[in-house]
Amino acid sequence: MPSLNWKRLWVTRFNRGGLLRRRSEQASAYGWSVTMPYRPRSLPQSFYETASTGPAHSRLAALPDGPAVPDFTPEPLELRAPPRVKAPPYHLGPGDVVAIIHPARVAELAGAGAQRDTFTVRDDGTISIPDAGRVQVAGRTISEAETAVSLEVVAYNSKHVAVGGLVATPVVVPLTVTPLTLGQAIAAAGGLTTRDRELGTIRIYRSGDLYKIPLRNYLARPDFRQLVLLNGDAVFADTSYDLDRLSRFIAIRSTSSA
Repeated sequence: MPSLNWKRLWVTRFNRGGLLRRRSEQASAYGWSVTMPYRPRSLPQSFYETASTGPAHSRLAALPDGPAVPDFTPEPLELRAPPRVKAPPYHLGPGDVVAIIHPARVAELAGAGAQRDTFTVRDDGTISIPDAGRVQVAGRTISEAETAVSLEVVAYNSKHVAVGGLVATPVVVPLTVTPLTLGQAIAAAGGLTTRDRELGTIRIYRSGDLYKIPLRNYLARPDFRQLVLLNGDAVFADTSYDLDRLSRFIAIRSTSSA
């Protein structure tokens, strides 16, 4: 059994070579008591980094910067309203339904209250009246058509305006002898379903041109609600411009109403 002084020397030598843990286990087998010296691990330098001017050991680590929050301020939407127009006189067209009263039966029908005969304008612009043959009425105003036959329009189907997008019910609104305004067309669709004054826009497609009225302008100025719409106009409300969606809407409405 080696002496105690030799044992300490033996452990110290191996400790210098980095083998203290292994040799201490072997020393324990002989009943020796070996104490491992405590060496605290050093903290990373970033722990002490801070804007403080005090000693390094008394400083705290700086907190990380907060997340970057973009300053999103939407730019004002451009106002490009359609030119103000006057509604042209209504001209009869294919699909319109007219009622005809034969001159010889005016007194009879007026007294008896009988139902008048109705006819739909054909694709060639004519109506076929018994005992009178075909009468060309398409392209004529009601006054002009009455020079050939006594009639009145009972259903307007040849001219229309389509309304879609952020409205309660997309709809095709027929035009009549009374001009149709933008406000009336939107009301016929059940009204707008958005009140976003920053991004809301009402777009009007007319004869290849695209006009737009920001919602804030539409709500603030009654004159925009009184804009007269023309045959073939498409009104589309949205909060983000999607040309493909608008084009599909125009194409579908044009096909369905043709």
